[in-house]
Amino acid sequence: MRRGTKFAKSAVGLVLVLALFACNRENQFDRAGKAFINVDGKVVTLAEFNELFEIFRMDYEPTGDENGLREARATFLLQLVEELIILRRAEELGLDVSKDELERAVETMEASYGKEGLEEMFIKKAVSADTWKKRLRMQLLVDKVIEKDLASQISVDPKDIRAYRDSHHPPDEEALWVRARQILVPTQEEARALLKEIKAGKNFAELAKSHSEAPEAAQGGDLGYLRHGDLPEELEEAVFSLEEGEVSPIIHSAYGHHIFKVVQRLQKDAVEADHWLDKAKAAIKHRKLEAAYRPWLDKLRARYKIVVNDEMM
Repeated sequence: MRRGTKFAKSAVGLVLVLALFACNRENQFDRAGKAFINVDGKVVTLAEFNELFEIFRMDYEPTGDENGLREARATFLLQLVEELIILRRAEELGLDVSKDELERAVETMEASYGKEGLEEMFIKKAVSADTWKKRLRMQLLVDKVIEKDLASQISVDPKDIRAYRDSHHPPDEEALWVRARQILVPTQEEARALLKEIKAGKNFAELAKSHSEAPEAAQGGDLGYLRHGDLPEELEEAVFSLEEGEVSPIIHSAYGHHIFKVVQRLQKDAVEADHWLDKAKAAIKHRKLEAAYRPWLDKLRARYKIVVNDEMM
């Protein structure tokens, strides 16, 4: 749970600003069906575009004038065409997002924002939960294709690590690290009942698996190694004040009601090398992925027939 963390998006799966692509115009659209975008048979109607655009506006706030709205719609049009190209590739690869995968992603969002927080956002933006789930499913499938076609093919070798180290020296970080588990539940009553079970000797990790609503619940609530700054301030002080093996009292936050257990306390030298290496590998892979993404997308675009009825904008 990183401070300021937002819904997890793929770094290249959802690029907002794209180079203008070459596509054929076709004025003989079936206007009765209001076909707006057609990517090799994957059709989005104007009504569907407008629905999905409202989701886009949750994160993109254009200026209030007409030019700002037109710019936002044009930006989303470019993004959506790019995604439809990738979704067409998903059909070729036989990839899909299962109902369970979608529900797990929804649960992760609810754990991050709070169920009431999401519902309030839907009301404020006049967006239905079904439309939001449809958009989420598209994003998950885009990420799957990128992982299958690109990310899984990228390797990081020792030469890459040495080059990265020459330009990115390990940071001077706080000395103390803790490895902790957490249980997150929505109500005070649930938290009290679970804390009572923990004090009676029940296994913390097993209770996290069966009751916690946090994203890491399946891992027994394991948050991994934490440094100062990794948690919201209201949680950090409580976690770092615990001794090894100690369980926290119930802590309330915007996410719900937390119970933490510190599994291990370490000085940074004990974990810094592994942590820095993981960070370096992730950064190198991300850079290579960004470099490979545009040529890969251009090849797909050249294979598919893309028609946009931009007169309907």
